[in-house]
Amino acid sequence: MDSKGIATVDFLFTLFLTLIIAISSLNLIGTNLNTEYSIEEDTSARMILEKVTNSINQVNSNLPGNIQEIHLPPKISNYSYIITVKSTNIDLEFSNKKGKSAIFPVNLVDFNMNHINEVKLYCGENYKIKKSVNENNRNVIQIYKV
Repeated sequence: MDSKGIATVDFLFTLFLTLIIAISSLNLIGTNLNTEYSIEEDTSARMILEKVTNSINQVNSNLPGNIQEIHLPPKISNYSYIITVKSTNIDLEFSNKKGKSAIFPVNLVDFNMNHINEVKLYCGENYKIKKSVNENNRNVIQIYKV
């Protein structure tokens, strides 16, 4: 402003430029926070998936009768999730996201030793993973809720 209180073009230009830089910075900070939150979700999901994968592979690589118990956390960043165990891989689904992990091939059976194609594991539950031998003398994996 000059001595009469009138804004000069330089002052208005500086004020306008300062506002643009401030708005751009806030937008960049907001985007980074959203990206960080998404990375945290993905990391949590990957850790749960790897925990289940490692447990199944460890039980499968040991002698029949080996058992491991796993506890699934109640939520991933306030989202429910479902884990589907198949004979060669494990899928995790939550909040329109999917994750997949490979396991050593296994023969899945239910509690009554009947062959099944997949087992669904739900968030917040405890499960036992057990290696057994069926009536055909084949190694099988049982996964059941505790």
